[in-house]
Amino acid sequence: MSIKMLKSGCHEAFTELFSLVKEEEMRRIEAGRDSFLWMITPLVEQHAKLGQICSGLIEIERLARSGRLEESFVGYLRLAANLYYDANNSEDFWLVRHFLTKCVEKVTQALQRAEFTFHRSNTDQSHDENQDLGGLQKVYETLGKRYAESYYLLGHFLLETGDYKESVMHMKLLLQFIGANQKWATPTLLAYGKIRRENEG
Repeated sequence: MSIKMLKSGCHEAFTELFSLVKEEEMRRIEAGRDSFLWMITPLVEQHAKLGQICSGLIEIERLARSGRLEESFVGYLRLAANLYYDANNSEDFWLVRHFLTKCVEKVTQALQRAEFTFHRSNTDQSHDENQDLGGLQKVYETLGKRYAESYYLLGHFLLETGDYKESVMHMKLLLQFIGANQKWATPTLLAYGKIRRENEG
């Protein structure tokens, strides 16, 4: 599996997969042998799951390297969703959290790049007037919606799994973003923001 990743040139995917294996190993060591973590089959021995993650990470890296950052965001979201809905218990929730966090990182990177490109094209006096600024605007707004979505999903997951402090932090960032960019928020996110403000006010 590792050879497959390296032969395909996906060194970032290999590094990420290796770091997940090491993270789980450290979690087990820190928890001690009396922890329930030692009753769970390690990720490195779950070959089907490892293969699923490996294939997903390879595809994500290929998409990112070709500049398709929104699609790489969707790739991480798909990995998180598959692990969340396939899990019979909470043993994979640390992986779900990892991939939802990567969603936030990936879409933030994409939004920053799109914002720079859009504003540069919009202010560049020498650009071709026929340049498709409308297309750039559409990409920019789509990524803005993905940005809000990623914070909502991670915040909601953290709330669901009992990490209330981290959940509140992400939800506050989401509310700030929605307040400044309501056109990018879906009706669900807008309704959530309204309820939160009413409860806090």
